[in-house]
Amino acid sequence: MSGDHRAARIRSYELLELLQTSPMTHQVDSLLAEARAHEWHDVEFMVHYARVAEAMDTGRPWDHLLEDLFSTAEDADNDALRSIALTARSELAATGDAQGRASADSDVARAVALLDDGNGDPVDRPAAFIGCAMSYHLRGLWELSVEMLDRAAAALAHIPAGYSRVGELDERVIAVNQFESVVPLACSLAEIGERELAAERARRRPRLSPRALAEMPPTWALEYEAMDDLLAALAGEEQSLPPHEHLERLHPTHRSRYRACIHLGQAVRAADRGDTASAAAHAEIALLHVDHEFVAGVRPYILSLTTLADRPAPAWRRYAQTIARHRWEAHLTDTAAARTQIELARVVLENQRLSERAYVDELTGLANRHAYSRHVSRLRHERDDEQVAAFMIDVDRFKAVNDAHGHTVGDEVLRRVASVLVESTRAGDLAVRMGGDEFLVFLSGHSQMDLTARGGELLDGVGSHPWDEVVPGLQITISVGLSAGPSTEIDRLVHEADQRLYEAKSAGRGRLVHE
Repeated sequence: MSGDHRAARIRSYELLELLQTSPMTHQVDSLLAEARAHEWHDVEFMVHYARVAEAMDTGRPWDHLLEDLFSTAEDADNDALRSIALTARSELAATGDAQGRASADSDVARAVALLDDGNGDPVDRPAAFIGCAMSYHLRGLWELSVEMLDRAAAALAHIPAGYSRVGELDERVIAVNQFESVVPLACSLAEIGERELAAERARRRPRLSPRALAEMPPTWALEYEAMDDLLAALAGEEQSLPPHEHLERLHPTHRSRYRACIHLGQAVRAADRGDTASAAAHAEIALLHVDHEFVAGVRPYILSLTTLADRPAPAWRRYAQTIARHRWEAHLTDTAAARTQIELARVVLENQRLSERAYVDELTGLANRHAYSRHVSRLRHERDDEQVAAFMIDVDRFKAVNDAHGHTVGDEVLRRVASVLVESTRAGDLAVRMGGDEFLVFLSGHSQMDLTARGGELLDGVGSHPWDEVVPGLQITISVGLSAGPSTEIDRLVHEADQRLYEAKSAGRGRLVHE
């Protein structure tokens, strides 16, 4: 990967953060144009994802961006980006009807399974786990959200050295989102009477270093500190700042739920020292600042604290505790169901991978002879007017390469030739490794193509490849035989292409022979 490409990838991650704090229209348009000009699909994806994050943050529609996410993830052939696209779609569908929510659950489970499969660019895997965490948080499945964030933090260790900036950006996103999930989880435990469990969970919260906190966008830092104050109260720890200083630092434009954290922290501390009247008063103020994000988990706990000033009758208290316990048990059931769905998605993906491997050449990643047979069988039964071109390809003097440099170099040559062939294909085409150093490329619907020119592109693509990267002084060429005609005559076309390949090699190699 070039230095320019790497720098652009890093800028795309910086935009992902910046767009959530201020408009960056010119920078977004500029980076998107650059990514498209160089066909940097991973960069283009992150720009689209940054726009999604901005729209989510400001409450604007963003469903029209989903197609861009999925198409660029496929162009990049990156499972981590596919996972991010799936979690984005799941967040959109999670607020819909029952069918939409079921589809959303399936999407996020599929995203986790893709990451469990171990694929995806290491640069993007932390962001993909963060996406999974955000989806589970939206469903109120905070334990799963925290688990995904823990996995995101572990994935930071595998980010390549040249992308340390991406790791720094991910680290603070992980920390903020950890707090966003631990707060409702700890509050829910406190509400059902599991006060010590709530305290233990709050004590185990991850903490950012002072340096990382100082480098965080100012609004995020203040919100982080507000949640930290509440978790410190639940953990029975000392306050870092007097409450009025926290509140003064939170600008009115900050989301109101962070003000609720400060007031709720005061209520928790008052309740712990037995000052029930103050606890209830602070809880009433916190209730005024609760937004939709705190409806689940936090709001019920605040309501329970408001009852401390005027204790309800024992029967009412038993009723409230019973309802809280039932709600918690339903939460545990939903969490277990989500885990089951992840396991099912893993099984489905594993079966899919096994099926794919049955048709994929292990060395080059191209289709193998089994896939070739299936494709040819389908072509035999296409419409009479479906045109197909067959390019039979052989690596020139490949045995000499193996003899001179060993099979490790030979295998690398085959992989690189395969990558050139893949670049020449489109949807509906097929590149096959027939065996050894022999390949076959099928192009469908070629009636408007200059097939001779396409064959020349194959020759030039292999010949101009930087083979010096493999072995200094190495030069690789290919010979190509071409035949074209109706798909119903595919067997004849393959035979003719094979014959013309033989003619190309006999005529001196490194050339294309066609009719």
